[in-house]
Amino acid sequence: MKDNNIENVLNTILVSDGYYLTFIADHFAGPVNSRIAKEFNLTKPETLIIFLLSQQDGLKAQDIVKLSGFRKNSISRGVKLLLKAELIMREANPNDGRSSFLYITPKGKEIVKTIIPWFAHSEAKTFSALSPTERETFHQLTKKIVQSLSP
Repeated sequence: MKDNNIENVLNTILVSDGYYLTFIADHFAGPVNSRIAKEFNLTKPETLIIFLLSQQDGLKAQDIVKLSGFRKNSISRGVKLLLKAELIMREANPNDGRSSFLYITPKGKEIVKTIIPWFAHSEAKTFSALSPTERETFHQLTKKIVQSLSP
């Protein structure tokens, strides 16, 4: 396909914002998630769980569902596998016997410490076409969308 044909498609594509977001996400996270799967045998939900716990320890699985956009069963399965791999640990919620708090273990922290630079490199590459001002605008707009979609 000639470059002008690609431009024509990009200018006329239906649901263009959704397409662009998917395209960006695939280019940003796809290669990194493949590397994580290969090197650590972690799925996207499992990776996101340990990442979120590295940012805020003591979350409940329900919190991770709200923050991730993944289905409850994907997060539950991920939590079970991460507990078995000793990448996270669980502590009973003294105020609610039906829920528990999740914490990242030192072993989980080591994985996050390894993968954060991979994501940072991919993010820098993905957004290199934007000026700092455009990048900040993009950040604010996508944050607003994410907040509106979080239950």
